[in-house]
Amino acid sequence: MTTCYPDNYDEEDKAVYDDLILKGKQMIGSKIKENESYLIELGARMTIFQMKNPEKISNMTVEEIEARR
Repeated sequence: MTTCYPDNYDEEDKAVYDDLILKGKQMIGSKIKENESYLIELGARMTIFQMKNPEKISNMTVEEIEARR
């Protein structure tokens, strides 16, 4: 499966994203249902966004979150 990164991610962001996904799957991947695994991806994206924009909470709309679901 190929990972689709947001267009604005540089190589460092991609590495952080991959690391967060791996850690998330190791920590809680077996504790959540398969259809809820998108939450790990959302958490990784929101974490990177907050690291780059500490004054904001999220750049994702409800529609974007639902599309990921």
